[in-house]
Amino acid sequence: MKVEIIRLAIDNIMANRLRAGLSALGIIIGVGSMIAVLSIIEMGRQGILTEMNQMGADLLWVNPSSFSSEFFPDSEEIGFEERIEDQEVIGSLKDTDILAIKRQCSPVLEIAPEASTYLDIPCSGNRQINFEIHGVTPSYKAVRCIEIRHGRFINQADLSLCRKIAVIEEGKKQKRLFGLVSPLGKEIKLFGLNFKIIGLAKEKNGGFGMGKIYIPLTTFQGLEGERIDLAYLKASDVKKATEQVKLVLKQRYKEKAFSVESSQDMIKSFQEIMTIAILVGGGIAAISLLVGGIGIANVMFVSVKERTKEIGTLKAIGAMESDILLQFLIEAVSLCLAGGAIGIGLGLLIAKIFSYFAEAPFGVNPWIILIGFGFSTLTGIISGILPARAAAKLDPIEALRYE
Repeated sequence: MKVEIIRLAIDNIMANRLRAGLSALGIIIGVGSMIAVLSIIEMGRQGILTEMNQMGADLLWVNPSSFSSEFFPDSEEIGFEERIEDQEVIGSLKDTDILAIKRQCSPVLEIAPEASTYLDIPCSGNRQINFEIHGVTPSYKAVRCIEIRHGRFINQADLSLCRKIAVIEEGKKQKRLFGLVSPLGKEIKLFGLNFKIIGLAKEKNGGFGMGKIYIPLTTFQGLEGERIDLAYLKASDVKKATEQVKLVLKQRYKEKAFSVESSQDMIKSFQEIMTIAILVGGGIAAISLLVGGIGIANVMFVSVKERTKEIGTLKAIGAMESDILLQFLIEAVSLCLAGGAIGIGLGLLIAKIFSYFAEAPFGVNPWIILIGFGFSTLTGIISGILPARAAAKLDPIEALRYE
């Protein structure tokens, strides 16, 4: 009898394909949006965490253009937002700041100043590709764990002579500029001048295809002005180094603000942000699932009305209430599972398209797929239980008389 009930449920769905497809549309959209949102967030999370972990636990950096609430110990009493508007930041570090940190901060093992900007570089077909341009010193390679595939990195002579040379990061943007030909020895136009490429750096995981080009810091400063936007530091003791760097810069800049952050602090903050993003994104997608579930419940109630006489016949020949309940539950869950399967495929396709255009590594955790199927099944059970109970409770005599 159970097998027959399952067969009847499937036959009824197949007999009303259009209605079944339309009722499952809400589930397809709901699951698809949930999978797409969670997959995109997960790709970003994995990529950025990978890059942060590659930095190492002994890395910290000084940002002269931002600050934290530590500059306002009495912020709750005097109004934090008002103090933010009035607060002046350092804005840019100087070469003398870098020397002072080197001399006065004993836990600092290496320091790598950096200045950066974005440039559109012309390529074939009158197109332009946006690259990150980083002015760096030779120590940048060790501090930021840059791996050179071919050629070499910037050395002290390049820095001293302000040479117009560049190291380009491999990846899609590099290939769009040079195709399959090695870029070593080729010239690239930056700031309206020709720079010779002397090295090819390995693309960092989680780089999202931003495309980076490294040039000597002195060359960058000669073209863009004397400034240092960030300073990366390797430290034997991150906590002590942080305290000493803050002390040195506070002595030099008095009331002007800045921030000193470590890779571990950044990872912790980022994970908190990603948790909130997952909850918000998943919640918004769950609303679509709720709407889809209501749609399926509505269709199932209509189906109960249409098949009242059929239900009476089944009960008259010996079908139990549990059999009728099972039949309608199977129909509802089957619709949701089918819609969920299509939605998962649609969501993964959207995530794949996003990863292609964002030039980000595509990857999906199995738990995202399980969440998709889990929500589909749960929606089917919840949306099908009330119509199924209504069908199971029908009086067989009254059902047979129903017109």
